[in-house]
Amino acid sequence: MQPAFPMLVFGQTPQESLWIAKVPEKMQTVSLLVLQRSKPGKEVFFDSANRVWHRQVEAVKPLGVVTKLLAYTFYNPKSIVVRSEWLLQRNFTLPELKNRVKACVEADDDVLTQFSDAEALNTLLDKASSFEEVVRILTKPFDEEYH
Repeated sequence: MQPAFPMLVFGQTPQESLWIAKVPEKMQTVSLLVLQRSKPGKEVFFDSANRVWHRQVEAVKPLGVVTKLLAYTFYNPKSIVVRSEWLLQRNFTLPELKNRVKACVEADDDVLTQFSDAEALNTLLDKASSFEEVVRILTKPFDEEYH
């Protein structure tokens, strides 16, 4: 079983963070540092079918010792091709999703809140009635037509 796209991806870096995975192709490569630190549960994926997933990744090609060490220097290869194993955890409710997004808004450092303040964003999230609306609220400021 595979997740449905788009997905909202939550992680700890070190505070609550959020990004949107719109298409599966974007999930086929990661940076080397992300690969080395990847553990199931470190990132939590909320898909558009209201399911929560964890992901286990492994490099398609074996990585040498030197390559692994380079991840901790200024050179961190960004395009390691990975194989993903998706681990279905459970279903989620819309209020749970909105609360998780609001935690990211509160921890935000002018990425989500660069075009509107946290209070306005939270008000829009409160009114959202579907996963798609939550995604639309988060992506609208970054859409080409918006500017």
